[in-house]
Amino acid sequence: MGNRADVQSQTEEGCSCDWQSTRLGDVSELLMGNSPPGSTYNEQGDGLPLINGPAEYGPRHPRPVKWTTAPSRICKAGDVLVCVRGNTTGRLCIADAEYCIGRGVAAIRGKSGTYGNDFLEFVLLHQQSRILDLATGGGSTFPNINKPQLQELAVPLPPLPEQRAIAQVLRTVQRAKAATEKVLAATKQLKQSLLRHLFTYGPIPFDQADQVELKETAIGPMPEHWEVVPLNSVSRLASGGTPSKQRLDFWRGLIPWVSPKDMKSPRLWDAEDHISEQGLEDGSRLVPAGSLFIVVRGMILAKEVPLALAMTSMAFNQDMKAILPNDRVLSSDYLLYALIRHRDVLLPEIGTSAHGTRRIGTSAIENLLKLPLPTDQAGILARLADERLVVSKPGGRWDITALGAILFAKTLPPFARLGRKALRVIKYRGTGRTETEREWHDAPAQKGYATAFEAAVAFINSQLPQNELIGQAFRTEVRIYPEKAIRELVANALIHQDFAVTGAGPMVEIFTDRMEITNPGEPLVEPLRFIDSPPRSRNEGLAAMMRRMSVCEERGSGIDKVIEAVELFQLPAPDFTVPPGFTKATLFAPQKLTDMDSNARIRACYQHACLCLVLPFWA
Repeated sequence: MGNRADVQSQTEEGCSCDWQSTRLGDVSELLMGNSPPGSTYNEQGDGLPLINGPAEYGPRHPRPVKWTTAPSRICKAGDVLVCVRGNTTGRLCIADAEYCIGRGVAAIRGKSGTYGNDFLEFVLLHQQSRILDLATGGGSTFPNINKPQLQELAVPLPPLPEQRAIAQVLRTVQRAKAATEKVLAATKQLKQSLLRHLFTYGPIPFDQADQVELKETAIGPMPEHWEVVPLNSVSRLASGGTPSKQRLDFWRGLIPWVSPKDMKSPRLWDAEDHISEQGLEDGSRLVPAGSLFIVVRGMILAKEVPLALAMTSMAFNQDMKAILPNDRVLSSDYLLYALIRHRDVLLPEIGTSAHGTRRIGTSAIENLLKLPLPTDQAGILARLADERLVVSKPGGRWDITALGAILFAKTLPPFARLGRKALRVIKYRGTGRTETEREWHDAPAQKGYATAFEAAVAFINSQLPQNELIGQAFRTEVRIYPEKAIRELVANALIHQDFAVTGAGPMVEIFTDRMEITNPGEPLVEPLRFIDSPPRSRNEGLAAMMRRMSVCEERGSGIDKVIEAVELFQLPAPDFTVPPGFTKATLFAPQKLTDMDSNARIRACYQHACLCLVLPFWA
């Protein structure tokens, strides 16, 4: 072995203190590639397949396009093939057969009994950036790494059984990731097919599509009874802005401030940056939940037109427009999917500004984007009746059911039996109820649960104490309670309440040391069995609708997720209690173990043991 002191100086932090470290050359055999004469190449499969570089790399194994009849350097099945030239230096591929390797590739195999090839693959994967750094360290504009440099690369040397165990775990994760990516790709393709069907034939089964009378329009075929309308006839556009970056106080608030870097999913619950009320007044604009953001300036437009629906009130910058639909004729969810389906019409309108940035003009959005607008009100009402949200009455009238009202009412007080069922959120000063600091009185507070839920969670989050995490370059404000736990507990309070209890509704109370979430009605399941018991609900229709709208978790998994999130935040275990006629869940602020009483410690041990039983990840 070489000088271990030199090797140790190169070893990255994070290796087990019980492991030795060594040079790659001490535990592996390295074969640098050498390209055979070009006259020996062919595409007919004569000789050995040739691997010259990453152009022949597949997702895991090589995909040769040329062969050679005069191979000079030959790798074996199982060898790790590493790029050694160019900007892709460090990229890996695993040989699944014998190949001739050209000068852009090195073959590395672990020495038998010392270094397993599976473990070697993951070590080199971890060292990719280090290999590229070595390839560019000599000041050359063309990255290149030679055999002595590879041999000197510092690598960990755990015992062989540990190597095998680590490789097995990482291989399992790798396979799971590959399977997940395939599912996501298939899901994306299915979604596109479903959008195409819905916006061509309407909401009918696939096997009845041939019964729909279609008409040709500027945006393609659609049902005969649908209209095509310009976007600007059913919505309005708003422009955003950026507060001064010189005022740090403008950037220390709670208002999500959206920019193109946040546009990575079709629904936005939060943004990377946040601004204060003063920052909003200085140079941005706030739009309500249900507004649709579209990027109108930036290099991302060279590839796509990003769209995203605001799920809470948000501010935004000048590289975007907000589309505010007229909610009397157009649902924001429908607008999102309609624009996703038809946004390709904007691609020809993308121009380039004087300094090279891509942009879309406002007039193109207003005039070119056209929407298919269903006019079949009878069909819509029939579907609402099927969902038990409305009920037909003599004379062509329709009444809203209690389920429809509690979910979608613009204001609950006019519904006599539901007026006191709106969610209340109160923040107190200190640990008692003697002094109220703030109560949620915004307009969404009186709305149905489906329309008010996101606004309620946003308000709760805005009232919570925060911890400051200091990273390498930035300070990040993190709320002390996990949002996942808040969402689940609030949803449970709404869904599992007893509507027969009059004069009381679900309530969230925020104190300096805890948060209590209470709902009328005692639980149908013993609180100690919340984690593993099959779910039971008084309000199956309400629970089913809120699950379908992704407001709460699948049946029976909500409390598990609450406890999991609390443990990840290293908070005391939540407490589930049953005051007479009510159910209460309490989240506690951070607390030292030495400050917890015996009940809190026993509760933490019990819940963790239950979690290990129902969630194997924690075991």
